[in-house]
Amino acid sequence: MKQEVLKKIKEAEKQADEIIKKAQEESQSIIQEAYKEASKILEEAQEKRKKILLNADAEARKEAEVHLKKLEEEYKKLDMKIKKDIETRKKKAVEYVLKQIK
Repeated sequence: MKQEVLKKIKEAEKQADEIIKKAQEESQSIIQEAYKEASKILEEAQEKRKKILLNADAEARKEAEVHLKKLEEEYKKLDMKIKKDIETRKKKAVEYVLKQIK
């Protein structure tokens, strides 16, 4: 009877050890899978970040080009206005000189 009880205890211990071993293996597998998933998520986030930065850079360049074109147009208009003003003043100066001569 004693031996049967001891035998059952040893079998129970063996089953417990197997259950513990299986649980440890499963937990390691779960941990490894979690690391893989976390690495994948991190890599995807880095790719998205890179794309966002590239898009932002491209948009900033476009905005800068548009702003530069506007400035160039304003400069051309101002340049034309100054040249026209100079021509007008030249004509007035010539007319003034001609009046003074007559």
